[in-house]
Amino acid sequence: MLLLIPGPTPIPAPVRAALAGAAVAHRSPGFQALLRSCCDDLRTVFRTRGPVLPVTGSGTTAVESAILSSVDPRNPGTVVACHSGKFGERWGDVAERLRALVPALAVARVEAPWGEPVAPEALARALREHPDTSVITCVHSETSTGCASDLAALARTAREHAPDALLIADCITSVGAMPMEQEAWGVDIAIGASQKAFMLPPGLGFVSVGARAVERLKERDHCAPLTMDLRAWLRVAETGRAPFTPPTNLVAGLRAALDLMLAEGVEAIWSRTRAHAVATRGAMAAAGVEVAAARPSDALTCIRLPEGVGDEVRTAMRERDGVWIAGGQGPWKGRVVRINHMGAVTGADTVRGVESLLRALAERSSIDADAGVRAIHEALGAEANPA
Repeated sequence: MLLLIPGPTPIPAPVRAALAGAAVAHRSPGFQALLRSCCDDLRTVFRTRGPVLPVTGSGTTAVESAILSSVDPRNPGTVVACHSGKFGERWGDVAERLRALVPALAVARVEAPWGEPVAPEALARALREHPDTSVITCVHSETSTGCASDLAALARTAREHAPDALLIADCITSVGAMPMEQEAWGVDIAIGASQKAFMLPPGLGFVSVGARAVERLKERDHCAPLTMDLRAWLRVAETGRAPFTPPTNLVAGLRAALDLMLAEGVEAIWSRTRAHAVATRGAMAAAGVEVAAARPSDALTCIRLPEGVGDEVRTAMRERDGVWIAGGQGPWKGRVVRINHMGAVTGADTVRGVESLLRALAERSSIDADAGVRAIHEALGAEANPA
């Protein structure tokens, strides 16, 4: 089986071996040293000097923790949620649900069509209309559409028009896969998740807290549940002592995954991921198949299915070739498919996945599969046919 869905991604053998280790005491000096080393090296991947908190749970848990810990019920102001896909919408929904506890909280949404990035100008307009903005949420790489926003520009806009607001960025399918410079860009809180570029099973959400956000979180009251209270995590961030029982074997796997990532180099990973994404997009163009996103992410490619073709393509790929790719979500269900480039996906994996997709599409539509296959082999060269 070849797993090419955008999470969970393939787990390399050294990581699987670490995950299979014996149980350890989570309060032991050895485990605390292990957790501390992971948190230190996560800073390298997130490009920050601030603490990176390994919250137990999914990426959604991590984002929800950040939002609930950042809204002060004494002076909630407005949460401005930017979205053009399922996950950006979800972060606005989290804020809406918080209104049951904080009725004075206002929620404003900055929307773009699915598959298009939110324009910084649209965010600027919303911030001018809501001068009491306290929190801004956005998505760097929208997993449901394969669209990348200009996070650096959104962060500049947030600082210019709402200098007191905290910017929370969903970087779940960007961090560790494509350029994401948290500190240089001025992102207050950036979120990652274990099952994406970090090549682990689901179960760890990473909350990277910039220096400004650390100070703001100390000042603010909040409505976060006990286990999602980022202040509790911040109090022990430097010690290796998780405030609650952590998933110890996942942390052991994280150590192995970080070793692989740092050995390759973060920028080298960005380049490799981009090469696979560009090759995939080129193959689709050569075959006459449309990429769905207006500003494609390098973490995954979202491909618009030809007229009259639906999810039976994915079934054919699984049953005949053992290749798993993802379908569409929300209004794009049955209209697109998505191929992952994050993590341990090789050039040979990418070629196999693209060939399988093009073959399945050619049996159901008039695309030029041969041209697409030639294009991806030419783009990836020796990587497509390893010795």
